Amino acid sequence: MGERVGTAGPLASQSAAGLLASLVDKSVVQAQAGGTVRYSLLETIRQFAARRLAESGAEPAAHTSLLEWALYVARSAEARLGSTEWPALGEPAIR
Repeated sequence: MGERVGTAGPLASQSAAGLLASLVDKSVVQAQAGGTVRYSLLETIRQFAARRLAESGAEPAAHTSLLEWALYVARSAEARLGSTEWPALGEPAIR
């Protein structure tokens, strides 16, 4: 699912996983292991990126991309509503 989010720009989808691994190796992104690996930016990096995004004028497109991803997650979950998979779906994808 990271490929859907990580390729909002000119990045090829094959590159998203490699780029994310590189950022983890450089300690720019933190990976929290569990049932599903979750990634987070260091707070200072997140603030810097948010400022740059706003300055670039691309913030509306980024918000649209995020909403499209959330809709994709919701529709995927809805398709499995009531199945034996249902209880495990909510925890890793939406927090």
